[in-house]
Parts: sequence; structure tokens; C-alpha cells
Amino acid sequence: MYGDEDKFLNRIAKLSQTLPFYPLIDAATTRQQPVYMDDVAHAIVKCATSSQYMGQTYDLAGPNVYTNKEIVDYVFETIKEESNALNLPRSVGYPFAFAFQQLPGAWLNLDGFKRQSVDLLQAEGSMGFAELGMDDLTPMEEVAERYLVRFRKASMFIDDTEEVVKQPN
Repeated sequence: MYGDEDKFLNRIAKLSQTLPFYPLIDAATTRQQPVYMDDVAHAIVKCATSSQYMGQTYDLAGPNVYTNKEIVDYVFETIKEESNALNLPRSVGYPFAFAFQQLPGAWLNLDGFKRQSVDLLQAEGSMGFAELGMDDLTPMEEVAERYLVRFRKASMFIDDTEEVVKQPN
């Protein structure tokens, strides 16, 4: 799930600037369907306020499927940084993540690292947003730049052409 204070996209941006490299496992082959927190919140409200949805289980997955590499590349592109992502073999990555989780307030842990090595997709045939009558889901690219911009080293008021972006009146 992604949103303003997530530990998904924010974690990638923060760790990529904190660590000498951003660790990945199976990044080119594992896939995810990130979902926007507001879409999930609307689904929960809908389920909690209508008896029509009582006793049902829903898999709430976002509208697009990405590889983990595509997600990490998107974050680096958004924060205008050169990628320092490094695909590690499990024999190196798991001990690295285990050691990192021993730090107080760690943003990387072994469970999260293992989660990178499996597909996180809506199960085929499961009920999801469509069964709740929700088909206008928010793509990651539509909202993530708004909060990832804080990780840019260059001013957010300067675009790629080095011209100051005019503020609305």
C-alpha cells in the first residue's frame, strides 16, 4: 500500500539515500500490484456501512502490475537520483536484512526483504474492488510524486530544464 507516510515508496527513497546501495532480491522477476491507501479506506467504509458486503473477503490490489525493479526505478526517477539499487543473492541479502533489523527503528527487516522475492498480486478469481463497484482506482504515478518530491536533493521548484516553476496565483 502506498500513500503519504507509507513504508513502501518512502522506504525505497529514504534507504537509497541513507545506505551506500539499495538492496533488492529477484527485482526483475517479482511483481506487485501496489494499492493507494485512500482506495483501500473507501473500500473499508463501503464494507462497514453496507450489509451487502458482510461476511465477504476482498483482495484489494491496485490497478497496475509492476516488477519490483520498475517500482524502484520509478522512485529513483521521481527523486531525480541515479539508481544505487543492487540485486543481491539471497545468501547475502537475508543476512544483511537480518543484521539491519537489529537497529532501533529499522526501515528494513528480513520479513520485508523476503516479501520482495514473491509475487504480491490479486489472486485469480478472488473478489476485489470490482465487486465493490469501485473501478476508478488511483495509479501510483498519479499521487506518489507529490510526497516523494521531498527526497529530491535539488529544489522541487526547479524542473528538469533548470527553470523555476511558476507558482499559481
